[in-house]
Amino acid sequence: VTGSGAEQVRDAVITITATSNITAVTITLGSDTSFTFSDTVLAGNDLVIDTGALSVTNDGVDAYDGFDLNIPTHIIDGWLILESGTNNLTVTVTGGPGSISIEHYDQWM
Repeated sequence: VTGSGAEQVRDAVITITATSNITAVTITLGSDTSFTFSDTVLAGNDLVIDTGALSVTNDGVDAYDGFDLNIPTHIIDGWLILESGTNNLTVTVTGGPGSISIEHYDQWM
Protein backbone atom coordinates (compact mmCIF):
# COMPACT_ATOMS: atom_id res chain seq x y z
CA VAL A 1 0.00 0.00 0.00
CA THR A 2 1.50 3.31 -1.05
CA GLY A 3 0.96 6.55 0.82
CA SER A 4 1.77 9.52 -1.40
CA GLY A 5 1.04 12.30 1.08
CA ALA A 6 3.34 14.01 3.52
CA GLU A 7 1.55 12.79 6.68
CA GLN A 8 0.58 9.44 8.19
CA VAL A 9 -2.74 7.87 7.19
CA ARG A 10 -4.73 6.65 10.21
CA ASP A 11 -8.14 6.13 8.61
CA ALA A 12 -7.69 3.47 5.94
CA VAL A 13 -10.64 1.20 5.21
CA ILE A 14 -9.80 -2.46 4.58
CA THR A 15 -12.40 -4.53 2.71
CA ILE A 16 -12.00 -8.28 2.35
CA THR A 17 -14.49 -10.02 0.07
CA ALA A 18 -14.76 -13.78 0.60
CA THR A 19 -15.02 -15.87 -2.56
CA SER A 20 -15.44 -18.90 -0.31
CA ASN A 21 -15.91 -18.95 3.46
CA ILE A 22 -13.14 -17.27 5.48
CA THR A 23 -12.82 -18.13 9.19
CA ALA A 24 -9.96 -15.83 10.24
CA VAL A 25 -7.93 -12.90 8.94
CA THR A 26 -4.71 -11.54 10.44
CA ILE A 27 -3.16 -8.31 9.19
CA THR A 28 0.35 -7.24 10.16
CA LEU A 29 2.51 -4.27 9.23
CA GLY A 30 6.10 -4.23 10.38
CA SER A 31 6.87 -5.35 13.90
CA ASP A 32 4.40 -3.09 15.70
CA THR A 33 0.99 -3.64 14.04
CA SER A 34 -1.01 -6.86 14.24
CA PHE A 35 -4.74 -7.51 14.45
CA THR A 36 -7.02 -10.47 13.83
CA PHE A 37 -10.65 -11.02 12.91
CA SER A 38 -11.83 -14.46 14.05
CA ASP A 39 -15.31 -15.24 12.80
CA THR A 40 -16.79 -16.58 9.58
CA VAL A 41 -17.12 -14.32 6.56
CA LEU A 42 -19.43 -16.23 4.22
CA ALA A 43 -18.69 -16.51 0.51
CA GLY A 44 -19.83 -13.36 -1.28
CA ASN A 45 -19.81 -11.22 1.88
CA ASP A 46 -17.52 -8.33 2.84
CA LEU A 47 -15.52 -7.88 6.01
CA VAL A 48 -14.90 -4.13 6.43
CA ILE A 49 -12.34 -2.89 8.95
CA ASP A 50 -12.45 0.90 9.23
CA THR A 51 -9.24 1.86 11.03
CA GLY A 52 -10.27 5.49 11.44
CA ALA A 53 -13.76 4.90 12.83
CA LEU A 54 -12.48 1.84 14.77
CA SER A 55 -15.34 -0.28 13.46
CA VAL A 56 -15.71 -3.76 12.00
CA THR A 57 -18.64 -5.07 9.97
CA ASN A 58 -19.30 -8.47 8.46
CA ASP A 59 -21.90 -8.31 5.67
CA GLY A 60 -22.92 -4.87 6.96
CA VAL A 61 -23.53 -6.08 10.54
CA ASP A 62 -21.43 -4.97 13.52
CA ALA A 63 -18.73 -7.61 14.08
CA TYR A 64 -16.44 -5.88 16.56
CA ASP A 65 -16.65 -8.89 18.91
CA GLY A 66 -14.59 -10.91 16.41
CA PHE A 67 -11.79 -8.31 16.26
CA ASP A 68 -8.66 -8.42 18.40
CA LEU A 69 -5.56 -6.24 18.58
CA ASN A 70 -2.81 -8.80 19.05
CA ILE A 71 -1.28 -7.38 22.22
CA PRO A 72 1.69 -7.37 22.98
CA THR A 73 2.64 -7.50 19.27
CA HIS A 74 0.33 -4.57 18.43
CA ILE A 75 1.98 -1.57 20.10
CA ILE A 76 0.92 1.46 18.04
CA ASP A 77 -1.66 4.01 19.09
CA GLY A 78 -4.68 3.18 16.90
CA TRP A 79 -5.32 0.26 14.57
CA LEU A 80 -3.20 1.02 11.49
CA ILE A 81 -0.74 3.72 10.49
CA LEU A 82 0.30 4.00 6.86
CA GLU A 83 3.46 6.01 6.40
CA SER A 84 4.30 8.07 3.33
CA GLY A 85 5.87 5.68 0.81
CA THR A 86 5.50 1.92 0.55
CA ASN A 87 3.80 0.00 3.38
CA ASN A 88 4.09 -3.79 3.16
CA LEU A 89 1.05 -5.33 4.82
CA THR A 90 0.85 -9.07 5.34
CA VAL A 91 -2.65 -10.53 5.16
CA THR A 92 -3.08 -14.11 6.36
CA VAL A 93 -6.44 -15.74 5.64
CA THR A 94 -7.80 -19.01 6.98
CA GLY A 95 -10.22 -20.45 4.45
CA GLY A 96 -11.00 -18.39 1.45
CA PRO A 97 -9.72 -17.33 -0.96
CA GLY A 98 -10.85 -13.76 -1.11
CA SER A 99 -9.88 -10.36 -2.42
CA ILE A 100 -8.74 -7.31 -0.48
CA SER A 101 -8.87 -3.58 -1.08
CA ILE A 102 -7.41 -0.83 1.06
CA GLU A 103 -8.85 2.63 0.55
CA HIS A 104 -7.39 5.82 1.97
CA TYR A 105 -6.87 9.45 1.19
CA ASP A 106 -3.30 10.69 1.17
CA GLN A 107 -2.76 13.12 4.05
CA TRP A 108 -1.09 16.50 3.74
CA MET A 109 -0.23 19.19 6.27
